[in-house]
Amino acid sequence: MNIVQPDSFLTLPYRLAGADGADVVSTFGDSPATLALGTGQLAPAIESCLVGLAEGTRTVIAGTRYGNVLASRGSVVPLFMNQVRRGLPITLTDPDMTRFIMTLDEAVKLCLNVFQFGENGDMFVRKVPAITIGKLCQAVLEVMGRPDHPIRVIGPPPPCSAANAAASCSGGSRRREGDLHPIANGATLAR
Repeated sequence: MNIVQPDSFLTLPYRLAGADGADVVSTFGDSPATLALGTGQLAPAIESCLVGLAEGTRTVIAGTRYGNVLASRGSVVPLFMNQVRRGLPITLTDPDMTRFIMTLDEAVKLCLNVFQFGENGDMFVRKVPAITIGKLCQAVLEVMGRPDHPIRVIGPPPPCSAANAAASCSGGSRRREGDLHPIANGATLAR
């Protein structure tokens, strides 16, 4: 029996759909795509799920989109707080840039929903409040008792947009609405 190795080739049909559910790209009718693992053609997180599986094994790969998990390693909140503590101005790319925020508990619940309800190709996106980076920065400064701390706008790195596109389109071939797990299948995400 063959086992998927880090340098294996993977042949798979796939479908990417637009917000209206119409196919943008589909390899189901033609020959499926063949990708080389370890070359960057497939996301490393997906590759790690496949390596070690027996050839022909069926597996479910579903994902989440977090936004900004407040006070986590990937959040700007600890960065802002560290800059204030060190006496440095807080650096912002664009104060009007929008980010979706959630607590660590909400992020954990989102992951648990993926485990419980996820089907192949699902992307779970939690409905969460949005805030501009400028307002988030001001809130951090208020909590720290430093509302007049200096802020320096450095501009966004290209390519970047003021609206967080993570959940900006609607539709999809499979979609469930709810507080904990709006879902879309393929390349579309739930609002």
